[in-house]
Amino acid sequence: MPIDPTLLILADDLTGAADCAARWRVTGEPATVQLRPGAALNAGATAFISDSRHLAPQQAAERVQELLAQLDTTETRWYKKIDSTLRGNLGAELDAMLMALGRTHALICPAFPAQQRGLTQGVLVCDRAIAAPISLPERLAEQSQRPIATIALDCVRQGPLAIMNQLREQAQHASLIVCDAISEADLQAIMGAALLTLPDALLCGSAGLFGALAARYPASEGAPVGELIARRVLVMVGSGSGMAHRQLEVLQQRYYTALAHAERDPFGSPPAAITLIHLPPPPAHAILDGPQARQLAEQTAAIAGRWIDTHQPDLLVVVGGDTAMALFERLAITELSIQRELLPGIPLSQAATPSGKHYQLILKAGSFGDPATLANLLDRCAELQSVRRN
Repeated sequence: MPIDPTLLILADDLTGAADCAARWRVTGEPATVQLRPGAALNAGATAFISDSRHLAPQQAAERVQELLAQLDTTETRWYKKIDSTLRGNLGAELDAMLMALGRTHALICPAFPAQQRGLTQGVLVCDRAIAAPISLPERLAEQSQRPIATIALDCVRQGPLAIMNQLREQAQHASLIVCDAISEADLQAIMGAALLTLPDALLCGSAGLFGALAARYPASEGAPVGELIARRVLVMVGSGSGMAHRQLEVLQQRYYTALAHAERDPFGSPPAAITLIHLPPPPAHAILDGPQARQLAEQTAAIAGRWIDTHQPDLLVVVGGDTAMALFERLAITELSIQRELLPGIPLSQAATPSGKHYQLILKAGSFGDPATLANLLDRCAELQSVRRN
């Protein structure tokens, strides 16, 4: 399949935009994330952020429409990135995007097998405990005005021809078509069938389905590059996810680290090789999205920004989309250049500020990975092995 002249991604948060765009690097083509629309489109894949997960559904729909109105939506392939754990305004944003693009159908599959997340009987299969089963068709119906249909896993496992027949049948009466998937092979079969049967449909899913799209393109000579070289690292965790805080614990068990706190001014002291700035673990059943979470992210970003201004680390590891947005706003970063995917859903990026400062970045959603993920990422920096505890 030839490379599309323009491939655009719309995500509702920053880490989602970055983890999706990172999957495009297998083609060897560039992948970027633009934090503010309006700049000239780059070659390869470009991801945009509506920053709308925390909004009410109607506000989220309006935010999507406003963003798309600023972009040339003709002669492009669009991908709607959604959260693999089904957070966000899924139905409202899909309706808004279909209307803005003039499309009639969306093919939806949030499965991300590399993160142990899938869909069966329309219900989320997740790598972590959830309070109650989450049905994607029901979640969509809460906000969408469009008819919804599903394609079950047993049909997907019969292969592309069976999926194509189901797509043709369902498209006659439904606009939003949800596909079950558990494995990478399921995603490949769904993608192949969708491109042949509904070539104009809006593709919608996590980085998993986008990876199945990227895999259908030939690799160019521009293979993913970007060595992880760092002697001074700031790890900033603004996410309230329990997994993010377990990852911090393992990191501190494996490496000697220093803590920076707002309560005692750390900014004049010599920096450690690895410095941590993080929120305390949240109470049980805390709401991890919304105004309060964003306020905490901004406070954390202010502390981190002062530390960065003083110590100029080689590498920023930022956990949590709201936290990353707040930090990049403070640093005047408007675009990320994705270098490569270090672990599934976790890209290495580069960014520059208007003043000419350059940063090496690792972005991670709070709930991504297992308890050792943060420590495993820093294991890739040979320069940090001298501060390992074991």
